[in-house]
Amino acid sequence: MKYTLTHLTSSSQYHVPISPENFDQLKSAKESLLETMFIEEKFNLILENYAEFELELLNHSLRRILFHDFDWLTTVDKMHSINRKIINLLTTCRLYIDQVKHNINKIYGSDSQQTQILKSQLSHEYDSVFGYQVMEAMRNYVQHRNLPINQISTNMRWIEIEDKRFCKHTVKLNINVEDISKDKKFKASVLSKLQEQGSLVEFIPLMRQYLESIGRVHLKIREILKSDLARWESEIYQAITLCKKSPDDEIFYISASASPDDSNTSVETVEIFDDFIKRRQTFERKNNIPITLCIMLVVKLQK
Repeated sequence: MKYTLTHLTSSSQYHVPISPENFDQLKSAKESLLETMFIEEKFNLILENYAEFELELLNHSLRRILFHDFDWLTTVDKMHSINRKIINLLTTCRLYIDQVKHNINKIYGSDSQQTQILKSQLSHEYDSVFGYQVMEAMRNYVQHRNLPINQISTNMRWIEIEDKRFCKHTVKLNINVEDISKDKKFKASVLSKLQEQGSLVEFIPLMRQYLESIGRVHLKIREILKSDLARWESEIYQAITLCKKSPDDEIFYISASASPDDSNTSVETVEIFDDFIKRRQTFERKNNIPITLCIMLVVKLQK
């Protein structure tokens, strides 16, 4: 077999011979880097859905200030919209938890140390964070039984900050524990803890705990990948550099190919480019890790 890098420019086509080891490295590097991009894409889905959920709550408070639409139909419509945001968020979180395990398995193998570290982090978060336990059970509940929220309440009170008075509007979503208890498939240990807190349990703090846990899991994944990412990216960029006769060369296409010695027909081809690296890096720069949601508050105070 012969192995080559083929690159097309605006005026010509070139072939650069490479070793079988180089070919395998490029193939592995690209596959691994694509998996890391998929992980960041899924984390981005979580944050975008969470932002929509929080914006929905802020919008609800604003409309309560501006409009007198407190009738039953309006309230049910608003609750329906909030439930839709919650279901999107719960589904995306579960998607992330299930699929990142497959992504890491695909990169390192199911018996690798990296996979075991991820599994350990996920188990630790579930065992130690009540919000994680509740939201996992709620995800199953909304898939098989009912909508997550059937009660929404708002509150208004005057507060003083630096000798100025402000009107504070808040939204509270409640989990109806009695309704959930009718579902015999709802995890008994989680239900018991909910019942200890009363017939109505606030949903939002538990959701924020869950997001914080996922944030810590994502930090651990980035930590697992950090040293290998640099190596994989270097291998891709070395191949691109090798194909350039000068830094200003405009390359339209690069591929690593394996073909029989007596033929120019490729039996395996790997396209080489860096867009998937840039896409992952964009998500990494864009997305903050939500590990302090439970102590953060977004407000607009105006006298």
